[in-house]
Amino acid sequence: MRPRPLLLLLTALAGPAQAEGPKATPVPTMAPAQAAVPVRSLVEWRTENAAVARAFSRIAPLEEAVARAQNTLAVGGVSGRVACEDPRNLPRRIAVLGRAWQVQLDGVQARVRTLETQADSPLVLPLLERPERAKLEQLSAAIEQSRQRLRTAAAWSRQHAPACAEALGAAIGISRPMEVSAEANTAIIALGPGLLCPDERPLTAEAGVFLIDGDGACISASDSCTCEPKPVMPAAVLTP
Repeated sequence: MRPRPLLLLLTALAGPAQAEGPKATPVPTMAPAQAAVPVRSLVEWRTENAAVARAFSRIAPLEEAVARAQNTLAVGGVSGRVACEDPRNLPRRIAVLGRAWQVQLDGVQARVRTLETQADSPLVLPLLERPERAKLEQLSAAIEQSRQRLRTAAAWSRQHAPACAEALGAAIGISRPMEVSAEANTAIIALGPGLLCPDERPLTAEAGVFLIDGDGACISASDSCTCEPKPVMPAAVLTP
């Protein structure tokens, strides 16, 4: 039976969020995201709240990459071991990106729960403004919505995307509609050895997930960035 495209995931996404920071932002794939910071004042609570909101903004590009890869696999009508043997190896890419999505979401959710507890502490509660608490509640709701989309994606993959042992090779990403901003962050996979450029981030042979801004990326085999960054699309795989 030909797998049905996950159009629900694509329509549920508001589009990749902008994130501050380096041009290539690493996304954890095997360990929880940054732990919650102990709060000793309202100022520290607000600082941590802003940091958590930035961390959550990194999830949207991961959702987009997984959704587009799953839809590409579904529309192509390729499934089972054939999908693993296909040079694009979409099931493996979906698994790597999905793991990064889960880890990032777990970490953000843990930090939000800590913020919610701290919001009721004597150091924060008397000074916390109502809009701030409302935004925290909205963030918590958005996390639950992302969790549900993750469950839907995982269920689809269990049925249509087999666990592939084949190693990932270089692969182009999946094109976006023209209306998506060129400045939007893009989730890709990169393998070393080498440097992920332009910000000279060291790579290993293990697949890593990174968020790339509108300037693009490339991998340099030398000890400095000698390659020319090129635009990348969601779920691309960069290799030396």
